[in-house]
Amino acid sequence: DWSSDVCSSDLPKKASPPTSGGSGGGEPPATPPPSGPQEPKEPVSNALKITVICIAALFACLILASALNSSKYYIKASGEGTEIWKGDFSPRGKAVVISLNDLEPPENIPSGAVSKQKAYELPFKYFMTRAEKLSEKSGIPNFAAIREELKKAKTYAITHAQIKQVNNRLDHIEF
Repeated sequence: DWSSDVCSSDLPKKASPPTSGGSGGGEPPATPPPSGPQEPKEPVSNALKITVICIAALFACLILASALNSSKYYIKASGEGTEIWKGDFSPRGKAVVISLNDLEPPENIPSGAVSKQKAYELPFKYFMTRAEKLSEKSGIPNFAAIREELKKAKTYAITHAQIKQVNNRLDHIEF
């Protein structure tokens, strides 16, 4: 039995096709078929979808609350006088806009938020009154001080009538 005496290494080998498509043959090598059954990709679970939607809704509410808070104004009494506060771009934060130290707080201070026009009315009137008092002093008026008070009043002028009132007063000051 001569077949058992021949090693497999002594048998002639078949030529294998080229493995890279660069130097020989005309067609690229075929991709091997996938081994075993393919499992479909696992869809994103409903719980994960709901969690992402809830987090997005929470952030949207936070941004909305912050934006709404940044347009709110508050009038508060302080130990020295009256303060105007403005909401920050955070859900509950506030910052002082101005402290009017020698201005008595109004009798009916609103407990909640007020409009910008209502809040800025106090410092506008305060600086306009100070400018008026400086102009009524006996002797030569201090035009530089009057002009400074009017410029401060103009910062808090909201309505067209208030701006016009300040500009008319500034136009009549001569140096």
